[in-house]
Amino acid sequence: MSSTTETTETTETSKTKTAKAGKSATPATEAAAAKAPKAAKTPKAAKAPKDETAAAAKPPRASKAAAPKAPKATKAAKADAVAPACPCGTGRSLPECCGPILAGTSPAPTAEALMRSRYTAYATGDIAYLRHSLDTRWQKDFDEQATLEWSKNAEWQGLTIVDTKDGGPADEEGVVEFIAAFRMDGQDQKIRERAQFKKRDGVWHYVDGKVKSTQETVVSGPKVGRNDPCPCGSGKKYKKCCA
Repeated sequence: MSSTTETTETTETSKTKTAKAGKSATPATEAAAAKAPKAAKTPKAAKAPKDETAAAAKPPRASKAAAPKAPKATKAAKADAVAPACPCGTGRSLPECCGPILAGTSPAPTAEALMRSRYTAYATGDIAYLRHSLDTRWQKDFDEQATLEWSKNAEWQGLTIVDTKDGGPADEEGVVEFIAAFRMDGQDQKIRERAQFKKRDGVWHYVDGKVKSTQETVVSGPKVGRNDPCPCGSGKKYKKCCA
């Protein structure tokens, strides 16, 4: 019995191992069989070549610098655009006419230019220039306060140059006849004067003037008092000038 039993056990053991081996192999085999093979990758389509003709036909971008910007107006140009007209009647602006002469940055080139600048000084109230442009002999007698009041109270309406004699850049003396128009105390007035000018150290100065009393002279309004500024524009009192 022992031999038979051993044989039987050996047989059972072999069966058991075979069964185990069969069981362990079955799942792997099934998995391998069930796993589907990977699909082959589809090759990418080749890129189409660039159309060089179309690229060449494409218009170039406009350059930003193609349209130049308009130049900015200078400060001087802006100033001139809003500058008032010069009172002396040349039709130019004050900075282009009598302004530099009054400011002392440019001397009057002629006797007429000095006459115009003095009229402008009366119109703008530049009393210091009226004294400075007088001949040195008369500067001490210049009545600054009376001239200032006359300058402020008058409404200056224009200057007309009637005649000139000499007084050019190369001359030492000159004569300018003019008519100055202004309004004072509600009345229009005109003064006609023949003024004498002379150079001192190369600079023109107003020497004196004679108010013409012919029919060409047009003077209206109240009579000039002896202590009033002389209408000739000398800055002296009438009794010490043209009276």
